[in-house]
Amino acid sequence: MSKIRLFLENFLVYGVGGIISKIIPVIMIPLITRLMPDTSSFGISDMCTTVVSFGSALAIMGMYDAMYRLFFEKDEEEYQKDICSTALLFTLLTSVTVFLIMVLLKDFISEKFFGDSRYSYLVYVTAMATLIGATNSIVSAPTRMQNKRKVFLIMNTITPLLSYSIAIPMLLKGYYVEALPVAGMIAAITGEAVFLLLNHKWFHVARFNIKYLKQL
Repeated sequence: MSKIRLFLENFLVYGVGGIISKIIPVIMIPLITRLMPDTSSFGISDMCTTVVSFGSALAIMGMYDAMYRLFFEKDEEEYQKDICSTALLFTLLTSVTVFLIMVLLKDFISEKFFGDSRYSYLVYVTAMATLIGATNSIVSAPTRMQNKRKVFLIMNTITPLLSYSIAIPMLLKGYYVEALPVAGMIAAITGEAVFLLLNHKWFHVARFNIKYLKQL
C-alpha cells in the first residue's frame, strides 16, 4: 500500500511540477505578444528557444538517462557520487564544445535561423543558454533521485516566474528581440546555481571515473 501511495504522490508532484512549468508560459504568451510591436520579434525569440533545445540535446547526448539508470544499480553513496561526477564532467566537456562551435558559427546560425546576420549577438545568448541548460539537467538530477519533491515543485514554479519577471521590464524598455532569450538564460543560470548549491556534495572533479564513463 505504501508503494502505491508513493507512486501516486510522485505522479502528482512531478506531474503538477511539469504542468506548472508549462502553463505559466501559456498564460504569459498573450501579455508578451501584446508588448511586442510585431510577430517577427516573437518569432526570433521562439527560434532562440528552438536552437537552445537542439543544442542542449546534442550536448547532453543521452547522459541524463544513462546517469539515472546507473545511479540506482548500487545502493552505495560513493559509487553514486562517482556516477554523478563522471556524468557532469563529460556533459560539461560536450557542452563547452557545442558552445564554442555555436560561437564560431554565429554568423551562419544567425542568418539561417534568425534570418539576418545582424542578430549574431543573439547566438552568444543561445550558446550560453545551451551550456547552462545541458549541465543543469545533470546538476539537478540528484534532487529528483533523492525524491525531494518539494524542491522540484518550487523550482518548477519559480524558474518561469523569474524569467518573465525579467523579460517584461526588458520588453517595456524596447528590447523586443533580446528580452525572452536573455531572461531565459538568467533564469537558467539562477536555477543551476541553486541546484549546484543543494547538490554540490554529489559532484567532484576527483571522482571522474573513465570506467563508469564507458558504461554511461
